[in-house]
Amino acid sequence: MRAFPAIVLLAGLVVFVSPLAATDQNSSPSPSVSLSITPPDGHTTQLMTHESGLATVTVGGREYGFRPTMHDDLGSRMTITIFDLGSKTEPVREIGEVDVKGGAAPVASKTTPAFNVRAAKGSGGTT
Repeated sequence: MRAFPAIVLLAGLVVFVSPLAATDQNSSPSPSVSLSITPPDGHTTQLMTHESGLATVTVGGREYGFRPTMHDDLGSRMTITIFDLGSKTEPVREIGEVDVKGGAAPVASKTTPAFNVRAAKGSGGTT
């Protein structure tokens, strides 16, 4: 008969803690990503965004966006998607992507204009 109260107590604990654990997982921010973007003019820009966020650079009066996607929790492999952000009369369009190793040497894009892209997982949450 003493086992019954222990089971009830354990079940109550699971019911109470489970929603808290689910809330914590769903509310945690995406990891931050540090980007180093070098356009054809050679002037490197350091940017911070979050995983799947968008960081922008202006080249020759035109704005380009960079969206990092991490393929693992460590940020050792990422794909950076590059967008031409268009204008009032032109739509946003994807112009290419580069696969990078987190923290490794920059990778040249095959876009016009070409960018050298380096990425590393940041130490905090969103910025």
